Amino acid sequence: DTLLIVSGYVLMCIYTSLFLGQNSGITNGRGAISAAAVLSVGLATLTAFGICAGLGVLYNETVNIAIFVLMGVGVDDAFVIVRALEDLEQEEKQTVSSLTSGAALGEATQTR
Repeated sequence: DTLLIVSGYVLMCIYTSLFLGQNSGITNGRGAISAAAVLSVGLATLTAFGICAGLGVLYNETVNIAIFVLMGVGVDDAFVIVRALEDLEQEEKQTVSSLTSGAALGEATQTR
């Protein structure tokens, strides 16, 4: 199981780096967004495991599947945020990006 989890994270890192890093220069920071997306999913997984271990939940196959669900939802949200940033003009990016991507993230998360 550990090999599958590690390989899943490696593949997700490669995937997000390739697709979020397309047509980007140093000033766009899309590579940093892809790294932050995968890192946040990893931290969320560790936090969830810590809380579940503290509550006495045993590790089973359902918990194993939850790792990949967290990975998919987290990386999908990164793609939503990048798309929302691309749709905005340069001066709007600093003030409106969190509002636009926040609504899109809420909608994307609720439809799963």
